[in-house]
Amino acid sequence: MAQMFNANSQELVEIAVKALRISFVAFPLVGFQMVGAKYFQSIGKAVPATLLGLLRQIIVLIPALFLLSYIFGLNGVFMASPFSDIIAFIATFVYLIYAIKQNPSEYEEEKLSI
Repeated sequence: MAQMFNANSQELVEIAVKALRISFVAFPLVGFQMVGAKYFQSIGKAVPATLLGLLRQIIVLIPALFLLSYIFGLNGVFMASPFSDIIAFIATFVYLIYAIKQNPSEYEEEKLSI
């Protein structure tokens, strides 16, 4: 994929391959995090939905970019995205479990009487 954009530089291709491998480590967790945030939006809980939605791409990612790049250099820039994804996944999972335990009747399916 990197060679499509710059076939002349083998060094650039090597860096791009490394960046893609690091960046996509936590990618499978992103779906759960996004659905979790949208779930709270759909049940009318705007504040948690907004915070969980912003957590991955703004609240954690921007400080992680600065901190990890300072510590690890260019590799830190690549690690910031999966780090942010993992933190957002954990926060969403924990908050979802907490919300269900606080009010389980709100999260159960309605029982139909026949």
